[in-house]
Amino acid sequence: MGLTDFLLRGVVALLLGSLIGAERQWRHRLAGLKTNALVSAGAMLFVSASYFFENEVGTSRIAAQVVSGIGFLGAGVMFRDGITVKGLNTAATLWCAASVGVLSGAGALLEAAVATVIIVIANVVLRDIATRMDLSMGFSETGTTHYRLNITIADPNKVAHVREFLARQVEKHQYRMLSMTQSGLHEVVLDVELASDHPNFQVIERLALSLQKQQTIVNWQSLPRT
Repeated sequence: MGLTDFLLRGVVALLLGSLIGAERQWRHRLAGLKTNALVSAGAMLFVSASYFFENEVGTSRIAAQVVSGIGFLGAGVMFRDGITVKGLNTAATLWCAASVGVLSGAGALLEAAVATVIIVIANVVLRDIATRMDLSMGFSETGTTHYRLNITIADPNKVAHVREFLARQVEKHQYRMLSMTQSGLHEVVLDVELASDHPNFQVIERLALSLQKQQTIVNWQSLPRT
């Protein structure tokens, strides 16, 4: 493999991985643009490396190791939340991004581009179908939903701890914190606004209950859509 061909495959793998990651970044997922781009480019580099050692290892053998190795990255973006496991779709997308890199490294650039289109379409179109199915199972309507939480903290010394705990919980449940105001001296009140692209009233209620275990009083409401 010449340097020009190597460079072309590398650029294509990086760009196609970036396209997959851009959709993930837009939806504020754990593995976004950079992660998917690096996974695709890394898979391409491993497969391309096999061409320089033709007498020792084969391309198919390297590709097989990439498939098994990407599982470690996938496991890193999954976490358990009660009886559900989150991050499966992100892990699957990383796995698919690796396949795009493998195709690019093998020189199948057109096939890699087609695979990228399929992956992006699957994440966009199937998401809407999955959301409609969620609606039939008690989830709230589609789109971004905003919530307001009023958190009353009787002990001012625990404010920093509660705010840190809240930040961890918001990240865990993949919510976005839009604003936070703090008022009061002897009894501190935090007014927090959150947003979610996968709204579920049960999740926000569990968040409120976990905050109340920190010796706080929590009230929340779903804000009207604008």
